[in-house]
Amino acid sequence: MVRNIHEELIEDFVISWCSEREGKDREYCKNRINHGFLSNQADIANKITDELINANSGKLIVLKAPTGSGKTEILSSVFLSQWRINKLFAGRLFWVEPTHALLNQMRSRLELYAKIADLHVDEDHGDVLNKTFLYTAPITLTTIDSLVYGYIAKRVETWIDRGIETGRYTLSASLIMNSLIILDEAHLIQDEVFLGPRVLSHVLCSIVNAGGLVILSTATLPTAIKNELSKCIEGTVTEYKLNGFRERKINLHRDYINKQLIDFVKEGNINCDESSIIILNTIEKAQEIYRILHDKCGDNVLLMHSLMTRGDKERIYEKLRNANSGVILVGTQAIEVGIDLSIDNLYTEISPIDSLIQRIGRVGRHSGSANVYVFNVENELPYHKKLIENTKDILSDIDKIDLNNIDKVTEVIDKVYTENVIKELSERGDTLYLRSIEYLEQLHLFAYPPDEGKFLIRPSFYIELFIYDPNSNMCKSESDKLICNFDYVRNNIVKFSISEINDYSRVRLVNLLSRLSNEIYVISGVEKKDKEIQIRFSKSDEQIIQRLIDKYSLIMIPKKYRDDKVYIDGEGLNYKLLKEVETVKTMAQRGRRSRRSSR
Repeated sequence: MVRNIHEELIEDFVISWCSEREGKDREYCKNRINHGFLSNQADIANKITDELINANSGKLIVLKAPTGSGKTEILSSVFLSQWRINKLFAGRLFWVEPTHALLNQMRSRLELYAKIADLHVDEDHGDVLNKTFLYTAPITLTTIDSLVYGYIAKRVETWIDRGIETGRYTLSASLIMNSLIILDEAHLIQDEVFLGPRVLSHVLCSIVNAGGLVILSTATLPTAIKNELSKCIEGTVTEYKLNGFRERKINLHRDYINKQLIDFVKEGNINCDESSIIILNTIEKAQEIYRILHDKCGDNVLLMHSLMTRGDKERIYEKLRNANSGVILVGTQAIEVGIDLSIDNLYTEISPIDSLIQRIGRVGRHSGSANVYVFNVENELPYHKKLIENTKDILSDIDKIDLNNIDKVTEVIDKVYTENVIKELSERGDTLYLRSIEYLEQLHLFAYPPDEGKFLIRPSFYIELFIYDPNSNMCKSESDKLICNFDYVRNNIVKFSISEINDYSRVRLVNLLSRLSNEIYVISGVEKKDKEIQIRFSKSDEQIIQRLIDKYSLIMIPKKYRDDKVYIDGEGLNYKLLKEVETVKTMAQRGRRSRRSSR
């Protein structure tokens, strides 16, 4: 193996991305490269490539490096170097992200890097309506959910043959086994019952033990998750570490920890002329703060969260890419990772330590210093109370550690994710976990998926809401069919998460849909033809709303109510309207209880 192959590739990637992102010429970008650090990156890329070339069985490799240290360039070099050295170990690459929010920017980078091998890059995940199911391109961007559900034959194309439903049940599994799988920041699949890490560990063990090649790339991996993987991997888990090189001074303002962020914003403490990121733990708060700041500062204030349409998210990403200075980005966990901006102020509600370090990683990346303000929360949701308490206890340690030192970062994270906390989290989700493991044990190659059993990688599932405008020329009606432009459908879908742990989110959506029962449609079939989508639907009524949430995954809703209230706009799902619906329902329920007691 010639080591300078990786140095050449990584240098070219860094220059290309710098030039693309900052609009500078290649010579300017080349002069900014730290060649000592580049040598360290190339050394790790070389070692990983050698391991994969010489692997005679499955491999799991963990790459741990701080945010902004070039993990993307290292791993792109590993895969793409095959075409330079003519030693192939994987014909395809699945680049796997934990959230949809990360895919947009990652695609731009991988398309740029893949030019050296003239390879096509595409996406295949829940936001993309097609029948390829991971057979999209030599380099396919996908999510953890889509990869796993494809592997276990839950996401496949099916058809009727001689009256019997059949499908390509083994296609996704065979593709995965002959590919390199890179899971980027996979630790972000953590949830309130530690279900994701445990189930994902079993799936990855299955892939690796059967001969698959997997790389786990992370900046903040708790040891507890690594231990889950080590339990079932046949052989050793190879770990590579790379410390960062960017000197960053983090000015952590802990004196705000007893203050609410929303009060801080209402008091006018955010400067409209300074670039800032403001991260809230809930969408409702993010929307409220966005409206306050937008009224004050204008269109340089942007909002990003999970309950926005894909089209609105892409418009925000485009604005961020073209922003020169003075941008204020308000959002939720959706902006914890993948945002690469020249921003020096972070205002954030307290979150678990790994999440908090990811948030801090968004700022000071170009200037070398950042102001970080951490605020208290009224309640810990959507996080576990103990994680928030443990993070508060060690908050004073954060600005004392070198965020470039991956061992020190892991040490602090493990003080929050203790064995007792992991045990407490896991016990709350053991029923879901055992159900998923039972499904995996019944799964066999060349067989139909199990008829019984419920598999989940998260303690929740999504209902997709297609928000359409009846007056749009993007759709036309034909009896029980709506024929729409493909991109119009794709860009106007919102994913609403329904929890399996409690009934709150389900009740909230049922209440909203019940109010709209005469205006929503149940989608019974979707068929893509060229650049059009044919949607078969039936009218809903209030009697089927309760069953709707469990049975159907796609619901069609007009953009405006009959009373002209907007269901969704550029700020995402209308939470003010949701609260109004809940208030009406609560009052009605109280009325019914009162009448029953009087009788």
